[in-house]
Amino acid sequence: MPPERRTQADRRRDAERALLDAATRLFAQRGIDNTGLADIGAAAGYSRGLVNHHFGTKAALVERLAGDSQKSVVRTLPTDAQSDPVDVIVAIANAYLDTIADDSIDSRAFFVMWGASFPSDSPLKPVFVVDDMRFRAAIATLVRSGQDAGVVSPAADPQAFSVALVAMLRGIGGQYLVSPEAVDFASCRDVVVGFIRSIAPPAKTTTTSRTKRTKEPT
Repeated sequence: MPPERRTQADRRRDAERALLDAATRLFAQRGIDNTGLADIGAAAGYSRGLVNHHFGTKAALVERLAGDSQKSVVRTLPTDAQSDPVDVIVAIANAYLDTIADDSIDSRAFFVMWGASFPSDSPLKPVFVVDDMRFRAAIATLVRSGQDAGVVSPAADPQAFSVALVAMLRGIGGQYLVSPEAVDFASCRDVVVGFIRSIAPPAKTTTTSRTKRTKEPT
């Protein structure tokens, strides 16, 4: 039986995937500034022209990679609408930390791309402004949902909480990638989970009044 012919859509999808994989490897190894579109094309077995054809610019390629990275973090999150919002935030944090602990090429490339957006004139800044805003907004929405359900303290500031949580996750990740021996992941995870759980109101304690027994007269 003759092999099934690949369609143009199949070839385009495979080429895009190969280019993205090559860019991820090179960004993780060399950084963005030291990686050109020609390097990406060659590493994927194609020409620079094909990279331009599929993505146009390096910023557009990074935007696609950043989006893929965020999707990989939330792939295993609870989808049940009835899930406790605080538990969902804990699941997000654990998934994020698990991705970093794997020390994969994907996670290292993401941090390289994120760091490259720091210069004020970086062409990658708009990519991560939007990307980080979406991440924070998703967490803030869960906090508000928890407040509506009565499982998150009304005193919690959704926006400030989301900024602080993302800072913790990114800070742990950055330190681990630079110096993994300096980061105790189990302890860090406990601290992050404790921070998340701190926005839940304290459990109400019920006190039972003791009835005083009167001594019967003899």
